[in-house]
Amino acid sequence: MIGEIRQIGLVYKDISEPVENFKKVFGLETLDILDAKIRKNMHKEKLENPIKLRFALTMIGNTQVEFIQPLEGKTAYDSFLEKGGRGIHHLGIYTDKFEEKVKELESKGIKQIWNGIVVGIRFAYFDTTDLLGYVIELIEVKGKKT
Repeated sequence: MIGEIRQIGLVYKDISEPVENFKKVFGLETLDILDAKIRKNMHKEKLENPIKLRFALTMIGNTQVEFIQPLEGKTAYDSFLEKGGRGIHHLGIYTDKFEEKVKELESKGIKQIWNGIVVGIRFAYFDTTDLLGYVIELIEVKGKKT
């Protein structure tokens, strides 16, 4: 097994309205909102052109709901948004065996389409849209049972 699905990634051109609607539907007062830059890939190599994203985050049970708005740079979300996509973009899988799970997915012929480090956490996206209808994201969690 690759790991547990612990995140739902929702992508929008602007997260303001979807976040407000989500708060109303789920009865939440606030969501944590932060802007972050991705400056390095998962191998800790500096990116030529850093990427800036806005996130709104909350937990529903054991699952993180992540709203994402690209702000600057080329991202894995661009083609999704260009095709009129909005909403569920990916499911995130937490793992403490990041490198092993990356190799496992690649050995199945699943193409890695993006990776990086954001707020100190390594991630890698895999294109499973033809197989599953959405992207899979591996998220490194150290020292936590996954």
